[in-house]
Amino acid sequence: LTAAKKKLQSVRETVRAELVTARQSAEARFQVAVGDHQNVNLAHLSLHNDLLQASQELALLQEKLDDDRRTCDHFHQANKLLQVHNAELDHQLEHLKIERK
Repeated sequence: LTAAKKKLQSVRETVRAELVTARQSAEARFQVAVGDHQNVNLAHLSLHNDLLQASQELALLQEKLDDDRRTCDHFHQANKLLQVHNAELDHQLEHLKIERK
C-alpha cells in the first residue's frame, strides 16, 4: 500500500512539473504573440482566411460527393431488385402463356 502511495505521489509530482512547464511555455508564447501583434502581416491573415474557406468548401464538396456515391449505390441496388422482379414477371408471363395453350 505504501508503495502505491509513493507511486501515486511520484506521478502527481511528475504531472505537476509538466503542468508548470506547459504553463511557462504558454506564457512565453503569449508574451511573444503580444509583442508581435503590431507586426502582423495582413496578407498572411487574408491567406489564412482564404485557406480556411477553401478547406471548408472542399469538405462540403467531399460530403456532396459521398452523398452522391451513396445515392448511386441505392439506385444500383434498386435497379438490381427491379431486374430480378422483371425476370420473375417474365417467368410468370411465360408460365401463363403455356397454361393458356
